[in-house]
Amino acid sequence: MSHLTPKPSVLNVYGTGTPNFVKVQILLEEKNIPHVFHKIDFSKNEQFDPEFLKFSPNNKIPAIVDNTVEPGISVFESAAILMYLSEKGKFTDLYADFKTDPALHAKHLEFLFFQMSGVGPMTGQLGWFLRQPDPKNTPAIDRYSAEVKRLYKVLDKVLSTNTWVAGEQYSIADISLLGWALYFLKGYYDDYITREEFPNVYRWLDLAAKRPAIIKVLETIQQKQK
Repeated sequence: MSHLTPKPSVLNVYGTGTPNFVKVQILLEEKNIPHVFHKIDFSKNEQFDPEFLKFSPNNKIPAIVDNTVEPGISVFESAAILMYLSEKGKFTDLYADFKTDPALHAKHLEFLFFQMSGVGPMTGQLGWFLRQPDPKNTPAIDRYSAEVKRLYKVLDKVLSTNTWVAGEQYSIADISLLGWALYFLKGYYDDYITREEFPNVYRWLDLAAKRPAIIKVLETIQQKQK
């Protein structure tokens, strides 16, 4: 049996140290959700393992297989996982119920998908081009760094009036964005997203970094080597 085969009667969580997996890590820590972790080893191309592809057909992490319910439920894509776990656990403090607070529910969705459609993909593309050997693709770096800065200017403006992304309460909107933004505290992208230019983003980051769950997750992110 493959080590990737989901175990019965537990929440199986698949991933490794990436920004998208960090989002799920944060929620697991925030709510102390029992789970079994299965590490996906990219160096062994385990993301293409037929066992993994059964429940993550896009060969991406994170993914979960929830065998605490019958029949088991598999979910891939980080935003879908955050929503599924929040709804299943009735974590209305993190993800507002549409029936009781439709306006806040909509706000959580707005920023969740702001991250999924823009911040995550654009920051990921910038990171990919920055990691390539010399000579660098300067036009690509200029393009993606400009778009990343534009997106974070949107977030900085929002955070100039809000304590947290969707208002005065921490939510899965914050968790989704923190998956990528926590890397700034470890020296990644700090040539582009600076404290001087994005003071409200860093105020939010510093506040988040005081949360016990975030402290634990930050310990798993390696400091960027200069």
